Amino acid sequence: GFSFCSLRELCDELGVDKEEFVEKVLQVVRRDNKRGYCACSDPKKSVDQLVTCRPGKMLSSPDPNAEIRYLVEVDEDWQGAVLAQAFDGYFDKVADLQNGEIKFLPSTTRKSTLKSKSKEVAKNIRTRLISAYKADESQLQ
Repeated sequence: GFSFCSLRELCDELGVDKEEFVEKVLQVVRRDNKRGYCACSDPKKSVDQLVTCRPGKMLSSPDPNAEIRYLVEVDEDWQGAVLAQAFDGYFDKVADLQNGEIKFLPSTTRKSTLKSKSKEVAKNIRTRLISAYKADESQLQ
């Protein structure tokens, strides 16, 4: 996963508090929106791209001129709240499979104490998703 810990440490070193961090990030978002990448349905919304596999990896094509981008509108207030949570370390977690259940532990947890490997966690999540889709599909018929 992605950890905001290093960014938070840098902010602390530079004297950037949570409110300033959130506002500066949203200023960049607003600037990007003004460049006309798309026209949002609401001025308090911006666009973001859905990712695949991991943060920062976009859906794409082998042809660099034909990248596939799925855009979604994101409410700025919600985005600010999520950025504030990230600043506080809320998302700095690692998933571990313990007795068949996924547990989210602080990312500072030592790898040697984890009960499972990332592939096992991924397989468990994939199995659960497939099962949920099948259940949902059966209700449609």
